[in-house]
Amino acid sequence: MFASALALGACSSDDALVEQTKPLPQAGQEMAFSGSIASDIEILEDEELDAENGASKVKSRIAVNSDFQISKWFTNDKISVSDGTLNYTYSPSAETENSGSSFITSGNSFTTDDTGDESTFYAFYPSEAVLAWNGSKVSTMIWTEQDYSENIEGSGILGPYIAAKAETTGGGANASFDFGHICSVIDVDISGITSETVDAVSLYANSQLSIAGKMNFDCDSKIATVPGNDATYYSYSTQSEMVRVSNVTSGASVVRFYVLPVAQAKGFTITVHTTSGNYYTKSSSSAVGTSDVNSEYLASISGVTDGSACLPYYKKYKFGSITSTNVRKMNWMAMVPGNVKFNHLSLPGAHDAATSACSYNSAKCQAYTVADLLQKGCRALDLRPSYNSSTLEIYHGIASTGVTLSNALDAVKTFLTNNPTETVFVLIAQEGGSDGNTNWQDRVWSCLNNYTDVIASYGWQGNLNPCRGKMVVIFRNTYTGGSNNGDLGCGKVGWGSSFNDKSIFTGNGSTTEKGRLRYQD
Repeated sequence: MFASALALGACSSDDALVEQTKPLPQAGQEMAFSGSIASDIEILEDEELDAENGASKVKSRIAVNSDFQISKWFTNDKISVSDGTLNYTYSPSAETENSGSSFITSGNSFTTDDTGDESTFYAFYPSEAVLAWNGSKVSTMIWTEQDYSENIEGSGILGPYIAAKAETTGGGANASFDFGHICSVIDVDISGITSETVDAVSLYANSQLSIAGKMNFDCDSKIATVPGNDATYYSYSTQSEMVRVSNVTSGASVVRFYVLPVAQAKGFTITVHTTSGNYYTKSSSSAVGTSDVNSEYLASISGVTDGSACLPYYKKYKFGSITSTNVRKMNWMAMVPGNVKFNHLSLPGAHDAATSACSYNSAKCQAYTVADLLQKGCRALDLRPSYNSSTLEIYHGIASTGVTLSNALDAVKTFLTNNPTETVFVLIAQEGGSDGNTNWQDRVWSCLNNYTDVIASYGWQGNLNPCRGKMVVIFRNTYTGGSNNGDLGCGKVGWGSSFNDKSIFTGNGSTTEKGRLRYQD
């Protein structure tokens, strides 16, 4: 589903693709292009997330003064070149290191007239990330779903996004590009994981600022813009605060991510998924990318709400061992892109979730406590506080559970505090009595009012991202109408056990439909 969402996101561009056919031959000289990679990326200190040492180094197209990272072209690299009207894809004619320069000669050729006038050309790498050219502007996508085989050295598919502008020289025969970085690069060293095989790794921005999404870059002004709403089918925006790299090759030591150059003041959470079906998570709160944008290649970036642009950076995290005590399991939502609509998620849930200590075995629907269910991967809870209980004790029919609504919500809040990549869907129903009991309404409202900091207000209406670390709450009964009528951002949905679309209404008495979801009781 997630790949489909991204494919549709790519098609949401309003920019028309330029003509891809070669122009008719003209009198004049064929163009010859060359390209070098500038050292304009900020190199940050490696960070150990565990007591592991000996992290391996990998070569890249990142240009820095060291013996393990070099600017380099590979012959299977693909570079998109445009004159503002037409664009073609070229490959370097030879593999080069250190200087990072080579003539780009293969592929189609532009021609110029014989007047010797200067012409302007624009270039972008990698060509596979180009959605459209429109004059000096290129539309591209930093994908929330990335593939290990595309991100590794020499794949000729993806790489750190770099752009350039060039004027012709030599009577219009040659143009030399000086490529500058417009995205950041993060490596996660997984060489310390030896007991299990890594299948995928995700990178989550703790500040919930976008690190992926569609980006429009103007090669003339050096300004990047990230659209806030692409109105795609699977999401409201291609922006995501999470990037996942999948299909990690067995024995791989480093997994590479490409991300937007947005400062992340609260650092990153990294989750590793193994072929054994386990999830291991570690987090760093250290700020990343705090420098101002002062590069001649990237003047500014806008469109990420509350996000500040930074000089594109390179950062390496050493994940270490998966047996350390600070590793948490079952953070499976860390692998779900944050730009997926909430009501497009399929969440495993527990019917009568708080009944593990029920006094009647026939009413005991669950063998695990609410806290245990969450730790085991459950993300939807059916909670039924009794209308006849002053403490809102949860019942199943006439059977008491010894668990109050506050007890259950405390367990949810604790879990979300410790696992900020996750979200929990809470469905609350009145057990016993008739709908509209004002005593029950007042008690429930007062209880929920203590958890507004972890309630994703109307979370079912949007994407997963703002629901991270919070619970989405929907009632099956009216929960306002007593003495407390304030809007808590919860919804109300009708009863019914069939797996059909249900209309969701606001919980403050409104009859206007605000969304739809399907649930199976």
